[in-house]
Amino acid sequence: MLARAGYVHAGSMPTRPSHGGFVETPTENFQGQYCNGSTVATFATLDSVRSPLVVAMYLVDGEGARQTCGPERSRMMPQSFPVTVPRLSPPAGAVAIGASSSFGGSRGNMTTTLRTTMPTDSILAHYTAQLAAGGWKAEGRPAVGDGAGVQRFSFREGQDAWTAALIVLGGGSRREVLLQVTRAD
Repeated sequence: MLARAGYVHAGSMPTRPSHGGFVETPTENFQGQYCNGSTVATFATLDSVRSPLVVAMYLVDGEGARQTCGPERSRMMPQSFPVTVPRLSPPAGAVAIGASSSFGGSRGNMTTTLRTTMPTDSILAHYTAQLAAGGWKAEGRPAVGDGAGVQRFSFREGQDAWTAALIVLGGGSRREVLLQVTRAD
């Protein structure tokens, strides 16, 4: 259907290096990206836990598509993050759509969007286990309520002490997941 409309599979485009941080849903559940000029189309299961046969198509037009499909894609990706972040794979049954990061000096952010109806506390527990396996220490218990949750972490990178917060926000079938890090002074 997309090929007849002039879209080309973006498989030959440069892809984000998988050093660490949030990982998008693998290709067996996420059928890839298809480019046509200034538009990119993607497919994903909406929520394989509740509706395994429902597939959504997402269309992005303009700058977002050029960053995904255009030759400038590899230039716009960050070369490094201020700290080493373990690979953060999405929970089983959830679809991770997109992953981005920004940083400056002694702080940084990583984000992803999940399509799932999984409760906030389950998502926090899932990613907390992956961060702990990477040497990060969960500080205290997570704070969860009204569709939002946060877990604080501490870790060392070289000689520097760092602190981080894993934040999950959302409702319905969408969850925004944010990891913020800052060097402790």
